[in-house]
Amino acid sequence: MKTATLVLGCVLGLVGLAPGVGAAGDARDRLMNGFSVDVITHVETGGRTTVMRSKRYCSKDKIRIDTAAETDGHAAPDSGAIIRLDQHVQWVLMPEQHQYMELPIKPEDEPRIAAMSRDLSGDWAALTPVGTAVIDGQTADKYDQSNDKCTIYTYVSSSSHLPLKSEGTCADAHTVTEYQNVRAGAQPADLFELPAGYQKFTLPQ
Repeated sequence: MKTATLVLGCVLGLVGLAPGVGAAGDARDRLMNGFSVDVITHVETGGRTTVMRSKRYCSKDKIRIDTAAETDGHAAPDSGAIIRLDQHVQWVLMPEQHQYMELPIKPEDEPRIAAMSRDLSGDWAALTPVGTAVIDGQTADKYDQSNDKCTIYTYVSSSSHLPLKSEGTCADAHTVTEYQNVRAGAQPADLFELPAGYQKFTLPQ
């Protein structure tokens, strides 16, 4: 159950729910029929560094995330998740075991997941930039999303109006997330079905 919670928690943490306004709304419109994106996250905490490399596919009310992770150079087992809002269910994939866990999606999480499945806009969409920066050779607007617990900045391409990078520091944890290779367009339907040969795993009672 801990694995499943972490997977969905990472999913929900990628973007926030925001109105489609101005340039952010234009970017959202381009992704409405589906998109894919590479997400690379570096987390430094307690003297350890974890790197997660994910491929995310979105198609309206469906999301798939395939993730490879390592901590201090030691690889963890690959993992994945398929989220089906149309069935109100998420499947946590365990590729090495060819198994999956099935978990319900909480009603209170559905609006946020639905927004994420259709765009990459975040809470920055309603904010005013506080500066600019160059990220991977692209000019980006810098948005301050800090709160009383964390310092958070998001960098959004000035041309495509899609996020390029976010970084945040909370207590002793520093996280940097990069968004690469955004591709708009419909995604293959079979990505959002359980892989062939996978068996259902049930936690012992």
